[in-house]
Amino acid sequence: MTSCRSCPAWRQSLFGEFDDAEVAALAALKKPCHLSKGDVLFEQGAAVRGMYCNANGLLKVLQKNQSGKVIFSRLVFPADSAGHRSLFIESCYKGTASVVSESADVCFIGMADVLKLFSENKVFARSLIAKLASELDRAVTEQIQMKEISSFARLCQLLEGLFDHFSETQKDLKVLRSAISKVDIARLLSVADETVIRWMADLKKEEIVELRDRRFVLLNPSKLHAYAKG
Repeated sequence: MTSCRSCPAWRQSLFGEFDDAEVAALAALKKPCHLSKGDVLFEQGAAVRGMYCNANGLLKVLQKNQSGKVIFSRLVFPADSAGHRSLFIESCYKGTASVVSESADVCFIGMADVLKLFSENKVFARSLIAKLASELDRAVTEQIQMKEISSFARLCQLLEGLFDHFSETQKDLKVLRSAISKVDIARLLSVADETVIRWMADLKKEEIVELRDRRFVLLNPSKLHAYAKG
Protein backbone atom coordinates (compact mmCIF):
# COMPACT_ATOMS: atom_id res chain seq x y z
CA MET A 1 0.00 0.00 0.00
CA THR A 2 1.89 3.08 -1.26
CA SER A 3 -0.71 5.85 -1.50
CA CYS A 4 -2.55 7.21 1.53
CA ARG A 5 -5.58 7.78 -0.67
CA SER A 6 -5.78 4.04 -1.38
CA CYS A 7 -5.78 3.26 2.35
CA PRO A 8 -9.26 2.30 3.63
CA ALA A 9 -8.57 4.13 6.89
CA TRP A 10 -7.01 7.30 5.48
CA ARG A 11 -9.94 9.66 6.03
CA GLN A 12 -10.18 8.73 9.72
CA SER A 13 -6.42 8.85 10.34
CA LEU A 14 -4.23 11.68 11.60
CA PHE A 15 -3.52 12.54 7.97
CA GLY A 16 -7.11 12.51 6.73
CA GLU A 17 -7.21 16.27 6.11
CA PHE A 18 -4.01 16.42 4.06
CA ASP A 19 -4.27 17.97 0.59
CA ASP A 20 -2.79 16.39 -2.55
CA ALA A 21 0.64 17.97 -2.10
CA GLU A 22 0.83 16.92 1.56
CA VAL A 23 -0.25 13.37 0.73
CA ALA A 24 2.45 13.16 -1.95
CA ALA A 25 5.08 14.41 0.49
CA LEU A 26 3.93 11.93 3.13
CA ALA A 27 4.27 9.04 0.67
CA ALA A 28 7.99 9.77 0.44
CA LEU A 29 8.37 9.59 4.24
CA LYS A 30 6.43 6.48 5.21
CA LYS A 31 7.45 2.84 4.97
CA PRO A 32 4.58 0.37 4.29
CA CYS A 33 4.78 -2.98 6.11
CA HIS A 34 2.68 -6.12 5.85
CA LEU A 35 2.63 -7.98 9.16
CA SER A 36 1.24 -11.27 10.46
CA LYS A 37 -0.36 -12.26 13.76
CA GLY A 38 2.11 -12.01 16.63
CA ASP A 39 4.58 -9.74 14.81
CA VAL A 40 5.98 -7.02 17.08
CA LEU A 41 6.06 -3.38 15.95
CA PHE A 42 8.06 -2.15 18.94
CA GLU A 43 9.00 -3.44 22.38
CA GLN A 44 8.69 -1.87 25.79
CA GLY A 45 11.99 -0.26 26.77
CA ALA A 46 13.31 0.00 23.19
CA ALA A 47 14.44 3.40 21.94
CA VAL A 48 11.66 5.39 20.28
CA ARG A 49 12.10 5.32 16.49
CA GLY A 50 8.78 6.65 15.24
CA MET A 51 5.08 5.83 14.96
CA TYR A 52 2.92 3.37 13.03
CA CYS A 53 -0.38 4.03 11.25
CA ASN A 54 -2.72 1.05 11.17
CA ALA A 55 -4.51 0.60 7.85
CA ASN A 56 -6.64 -2.51 8.27
CA GLY A 57 -5.52 -4.80 11.09
CA LEU A 58 -5.96 -5.03 14.84
CA LEU A 59 -3.01 -4.27 17.11
CA LYS A 60 -2.56 -4.31 20.86
CA VAL A 61 -0.27 -2.31 23.14
CA LEU A 62 0.63 -3.81 26.52
CA GLN A 63 2.68 -2.20 29.27
CA LYS A 64 4.01 -4.44 32.03
CA ASN A 65 5.60 -3.76 35.41
CA GLN A 66 8.85 -5.32 36.60
CA SER A 67 7.06 -8.47 37.76
CA GLY A 68 5.51 -8.98 34.34
CA LYS A 69 1.94 -7.95 35.23
CA VAL A 70 0.04 -5.96 32.62
CA ILE A 71 -0.63 -2.49 34.03
CA PHE A 72 -1.90 -0.83 30.83
CA SER A 73 -3.46 -2.14 27.65
CA ARG A 74 -5.25 -0.81 24.62
CA LEU A 75 -6.39 -1.96 21.21
CA VAL A 76 -5.29 -0.13 18.07
CA PHE A 77 -8.07 -0.27 15.49
CA PRO A 78 -7.81 0.61 11.77
CA ALA A 79 -7.15 4.37 11.25
CA ASP A 80 -5.52 4.53 14.70
CA SER A 81 -1.80 4.73 15.37
CA ALA A 82 0.74 3.25 17.76
CA GLY A 83 3.91 4.77 19.15
CA HIS A 84 2.78 8.38 18.90
CA ARG A 85 2.45 8.78 22.67
CA SER A 86 6.18 8.31 23.19
CA LEU A 87 7.39 10.74 20.55
CA PHE A 88 7.61 13.90 22.64
CA ILE A 89 8.49 13.02 26.21
CA GLU A 90 9.90 9.51 26.25
CA SER A 91 13.23 8.13 25.11
CA CYS A 92 11.87 4.57 25.18
CA TYR A 93 8.55 3.00 24.26
CA LYS A 94 6.29 2.62 27.30
CA GLY A 95 4.74 -0.61 26.02
CA THR A 96 4.97 -3.39 23.45
CA ALA A 97 2.83 -3.25 20.30
CA SER A 98 1.99 -6.41 18.36
CA VAL A 99 -0.49 -7.73 15.80
CA VAL A 100 -3.64 -9.42 17.15
CA SER A 101 -5.46 -10.05 13.86
CA GLU A 102 -4.37 -12.61 11.29
CA SER A 103 -2.58 -9.87 9.34
CA ALA A 104 -2.16 -6.10 9.29
CA ASP A 105 -0.93 -3.45 6.89
CA VAL A 106 0.78 -0.58 8.67
CA CYS A 107 2.96 2.36 7.69
CA PHE A 108 5.99 3.44 9.70
CA ILE A 109 7.01 7.10 9.90
CA GLY A 110 10.33 7.96 11.55
CA MET A 111 10.50 10.15 14.62
CA ALA A 112 12.35 13.03 12.93
CA ASP A 113 9.78 13.15 10.13
CA VAL A 114 6.85 13.10 12.54
CA LEU A 115 8.33 15.92 14.62
CA LYS A 116 9.01 17.95 11.47
CA LEU A 117 5.42 17.46 10.34
CA PHE A 118 4.23 18.51 13.78
CA SER A 119 6.23 21.75 13.70
CA GLU A 120 5.43 22.65 10.08
CA ASN A 121 1.91 21.34 9.43
CA LYS A 122 -0.79 22.96 11.54
CA VAL A 123 -3.46 20.50 10.41
CA PHE A 124 -1.41 17.51 11.54
CA ALA A 125 -0.37 19.22 14.79
CA ARG A 126 -4.00 19.99 15.65
CA SER A 127 -5.08 16.43 14.87
CA LEU A 128 -2.30 14.89 16.96
CA ILE A 129 -2.90 17.20 19.93
CA ALA A 130 -6.63 16.43 19.82
CA LYS A 131 -5.87 12.71 19.66
CA LEU A 132 -3.51 12.83 22.64
CA ALA A 133 -6.02 14.84 24.68
CA SER A 134 -8.81 12.39 23.83
CA GLU A 135 -6.66 9.41 24.77
CA LEU A 136 -5.68 11.02 28.08
CA ASP A 137 -9.33 11.61 28.90
CA ARG A 138 -10.19 8.02 27.98
CA ALA A 139 -7.32 6.66 30.10
CA VAL A 140 -8.57 8.58 33.16
CA THR A 141 -12.11 7.30 32.57
CA GLU A 142 -10.87 3.72 32.27
CA GLN A 143 -8.88 4.01 35.51
CA ILE A 144 -12.03 5.13 37.31
CA GLN A 145 -14.10 2.38 35.73
CA MET A 146 -11.62 -0.29 36.78
CA LYS A 147 -12.45 0.57 40.40
CA GLU A 148 -16.19 0.88 39.87
CA ILE A 149 -17.19 -1.90 37.46
CA SER A 150 -16.50 -5.63 37.35
CA SER A 151 -13.96 -7.33 35.12
CA PHE A 152 -16.86 -9.03 33.34
CA ALA A 153 -18.29 -5.60 32.46
CA ARG A 154 -14.88 -4.58 31.13
CA LEU A 155 -14.89 -7.70 28.94
CA CYS A 156 -18.26 -6.67 27.52
CA GLN A 157 -16.94 -3.15 26.90
CA LEU A 158 -13.95 -4.59 25.06
CA LEU A 159 -16.23 -6.76 22.92
CA GLU A 160 -18.44 -3.76 22.16
CA GLY A 161 -15.38 -1.85 20.97
CA LEU A 162 -14.33 -4.74 18.75
CA PHE A 163 -17.77 -5.05 17.18
CA ASP A 164 -18.00 -1.26 16.71
CA HIS A 165 -14.57 -0.78 15.11
CA PHE A 166 -13.40 -4.13 13.74
CA SER A 167 -16.37 -6.00 12.33
CA GLU A 168 -18.34 -6.58 9.16
CA THR A 169 -22.04 -7.28 8.68
CA GLN A 170 -23.16 -10.72 7.58
CA LYS A 171 -26.89 -11.47 7.39
CA ASP A 172 -27.66 -8.51 9.69
CA LEU A 173 -25.17 -9.71 12.32
CA LYS A 174 -21.83 -8.12 13.22
CA VAL A 175 -18.92 -10.52 12.74
CA LEU A 176 -15.33 -9.72 13.72
CA ARG A 177 -13.08 -9.31 10.69
CA SER A 178 -10.46 -11.66 12.11
CA ALA A 179 -10.13 -14.45 14.62
CA ILE A 180 -9.10 -13.17 18.05
CA SER A 181 -8.01 -15.58 20.75
CA LYS A 182 -9.42 -15.67 24.26
CA VAL A 183 -5.81 -15.56 25.46
CA ASP A 184 -5.34 -12.16 23.80
CA ILE A 185 -8.53 -10.94 25.45
CA ALA A 186 -7.31 -12.20 28.81
CA ARG A 187 -4.02 -10.31 28.42
CA LEU A 188 -5.83 -7.10 27.56
CA LEU A 189 -8.04 -7.41 30.63
CA SER A 190 -5.23 -8.71 32.86
CA VAL A 191 -7.28 -11.70 34.02
CA ALA A 192 -6.72 -15.46 33.88
CA ASP A 193 -7.26 -17.28 30.59
CA GLU A 194 -9.72 -19.64 32.29
CA THR A 195 -11.81 -16.69 33.45
CA VAL A 196 -12.27 -15.36 29.92
CA ILE A 197 -13.08 -18.86 28.64
CA ARG A 198 -15.80 -19.17 31.30
CA TRP A 199 -17.22 -15.70 30.59
CA MET A 200 -17.34 -16.33 26.85
CA ALA A 201 -19.15 -19.61 27.51
CA ASP A 202 -21.69 -17.67 29.58
CA LEU A 203 -22.22 -15.15 26.77
CA LYS A 204 -22.74 -17.99 24.32
CA LYS A 205 -25.21 -19.71 26.66
CA GLU A 206 -27.22 -16.47 26.88
CA GLU A 207 -27.11 -16.13 23.08
CA ILE A 208 -25.27 -12.81 23.20
CA VAL A 209 -21.97 -13.68 21.49
CA GLU A 210 -20.93 -16.90 19.80
CA LEU A 211 -18.03 -18.28 17.80
CA ARG A 212 -18.41 -19.15 14.11
CA ASP A 213 -15.47 -20.21 11.97
CA ARG A 214 -13.12 -18.95 14.74
CA ARG A 215 -14.64 -15.46 14.66
CA PHE A 216 -16.93 -13.88 17.26
CA VAL A 217 -20.49 -13.02 16.17
CA LEU A 218 -22.72 -10.52 17.97
CA LEU A 219 -26.22 -11.96 18.46
CA ASN A 220 -27.75 -9.55 20.98
CA PRO A 221 -26.23 -6.01 20.97
CA SER A 222 -28.64 -4.57 23.56
CA LYS A 223 -27.91 -7.30 26.11
CA LEU A 224 -24.15 -6.97 25.60
CA HIS A 225 -24.47 -3.20 26.10
CA ALA A 226 -26.44 -3.71 29.30
CA TYR A 227 -23.72 -5.95 30.73
CA ALA A 228 -21.04 -3.45 29.58
CA LYS A 229 -22.63 -0.73 31.69
CA GLY A 230 -21.86 -2.83 34.74
